[in-house]
Amino acid sequence: MNSLDRALGAFGEDIGMPGLALGAGGNLALQLDSGRRVAIEPAGEEVLVYVSEPVPYDASERLQKAWRRAHFSRLDGWPVQTALREQDGVPRLLAVTRLAAADASGHKLRQAVEHLSRWLDAARDD
Repeated sequence: MNSLDRALGAFGEDIGMPGLALGAGGNLALQLDSGRRVAIEPAGEEVLVYVSEPVPYDASERLQKAWRRAHFSRLDGWPVQTALREQDGVPRLLAVTRLAAADASGHKLRQAVEHLSRWLDAARDD
């Protein structure tokens, strides 16, 4: 078991979903009741943490707001990258941050998900 496996297990315990692990595709994806999706995947020496939300009516406007927020908040702790991605025929605004794989823990994963969720809320309200 590697450190990401342990971190995912701890993250799952923390959010009431014991036994979380990477799937056959090499990532973990969760659909939240809010409509947002969370994904976690290894990428070399990093762990990518994504949170996305549907933006069916104002995708381009929301992406532009997110780009501005990403530019102006890039020095505030967790850098965030943004993109649009279509899933199931619906455009989704994607926010991603990176953690050093060696520093990944259940607590850090939860912090990253919470940060990205707050970040998306703020980007929507800009």
